[in-house]
Amino acid sequence: MVLNLLTSPASDNCYKNSISFLKDKSKQFEDLIKFYQDLNSTTKEIMEAVKDKKFERADQLLWSINCEDE
Repeated sequence: MVLNLLTSPASDNCYKNSISFLKDKSKQFEDLIKFYQDLNSTTKEIMEAVKDKKFERADQLLWSINCEDE
């Protein structure tokens, strides 16, 4: 009975769906990690700029972070 369940087409489909689900969640987790790494990097840039007092106003600081690559 158990062997029949493990080798049935429905079981195979369930397995494939589970693998697909896990791959999707893994990708989402990797994207989330990248987002937080970027956020951490931006936060460090802001803290360094504030510490070095490179900017007189907050809008200058934000412009430099958001527009420096353009």
